[in-house]
Amino acid sequence: MPRRIRFLRALCLAHVVLFVGAGNVRSQLYPANPSFSSTEDQNIRAFDLGSARQGASGKMVQVRLANLAAASGTTSAMSLANVATSGDSTSLVFQPGVISGLSAGSSVLRPLLLNTNQHGNLQANYVLSITSDALPSSPAQLLVLAGYARVYAQGDYNEDGSVDAADYILWRKTQGTAPLAGTGADGDFNGLVNATDQAIWRANFGKNLTDGAASGTNHSLVGSEVPEPMAGVMLLLAASVKWLRQRARR
Repeated sequence: MPRRIRFLRALCLAHVVLFVGAGNVRSQLYPANPSFSSTEDQNIRAFDLGSARQGASGKMVQVRLANLAAASGTTSAMSLANVATSGDSTSLVFQPGVISGLSAGSSVLRPLLLNTNQHGNLQANYVLSITSDALPSSPAQLLVLAGYARVYAQGDYNEDGSVDAADYILWRKTQGTAPLAGTGADGDFNGLVNATDQAIWRANFGKNLTDGAASGTNHSLVGSEVPEPMAGVMLLLAASVKWLRQRARR
């Protein structure tokens, strides 16, 4: 066989080997890669929904849940298996809904809602347990979500965190005026400062932010300040690890 033909045959065989090898790399299956971002790994996310008055309209932010695709190979679709909650989850409400078979490179938006049914420095924590559909034996992965908000008590007209004499003075000075509904000394959101607003102040006199729902929970809330989000999240992570270890022992 001429040397040139043998060389071409060997070259073709080498290309076949490289092609098959590359195909094996591309076909490698990886677990799901959950993230709060569609472009980068982000397993912890904190949202500050700001401040509001008790009884005011709620607020909402959209939380993105994504399954990041691997640079090579195949990433399993992901499903939401469980959500563990703690804190003021009746005021800061995360609604993940059903997430099943979310393919690699895809994402969904889910709402985190603030309702103002109670006052105080509010914090809610959510630990999402994500499983890999194509690799059911692989360990579940966690996404940790924290929400924060400050809701002023009814009658706290100057929004300093306390219902006190200063709020009465503001009511007295502005009685009979028509501010933007729900601002200033308008406690009943009707756009008018009147005797009803004085009655609301009187009924709530002495309340402050730390008397709200969060005062009885372990959120490290001090005075009228919301804690640094990442500090709270790190505490949540430690609690999550402890919870998972306890479940593993059962």
